[in-house]
Formats: sequence, C-alpha cells, structure tokens
Amino acid sequence: MADPIRTAPGFVAVFVDRARALGLSHREVDEIAGLGEGYFSKLACGDRRPTASTIEKLCGALHLAFLPCATGAAQMGVCESDEYSDHR
Repeated sequence: MADPIRTAPGFVAVFVDRARALGLSHREVDEIAGLGEGYFSKLACGDRRPTASTIEKLCGALHLAFLPCATGAAQMGVCESDEYSDHR
C-alpha cells in the first residue's frame, strides 16, 4: 500500500500525475470534475489549495479512491476498475 498523503501538494501531485496518465488536459479535468475554468491549472502550479470538496470531485473525475486512515491522515489509491472511457 502507498504511503499516506498528508499535504495539499501531495494530493495535487497525485492528481496531476493521474491526469497525465489518462491523457487529460487541465481544461478537460476542470470540465469532468465540474470545476471552474483554469482551476486545475491553478492547483497544479500551487496558486490554489484543494478543499475537501475539490479533492472529492477530482477523485471522481480521475477515478481515484480517497481512503481515510485511522490516524486522521489521508491516503490515495487508484480504483481497481478504470472505466474512464465511459465518462468522456
């Protein structure tokens, strides 16, 4: 199991890497996640910090699972079924 992610930049790095792996542009991520135009780019360059709501939206859009740890930290994991093509 991956190490827990404990910082906003850690979450953002996972989101950026996953979007790249899925071949999505920042604009496409904004659209799929229901975020404002340019929001994902602002996250990626560190101009914004993700809220809990944004993390939830991005996990759904990028097919990632958010699993709270017993210590109160957070851990990310890629969903086992990758059905992204159904949402494009």
